[in-house]
Amino acid sequence: MPYQNMDANLSPADIKAIKSAFETVLQKIPFLINLTPKERKSMFK
Repeated sequence: MPYQNMDANLSPADIKAIKSAFETVLQKIPFLINLTPKERKSMFK
């Protein structure tokens, strides 16, 4: 299937709402951490 670019336009209010939603998620689940590739590979072995 060929790759197709999408064209989307968001209003400033929508962008603000999306950023706010991400901030809320990060506050509710602060235990999320970034793993290095080495850490990711070693977790499931």
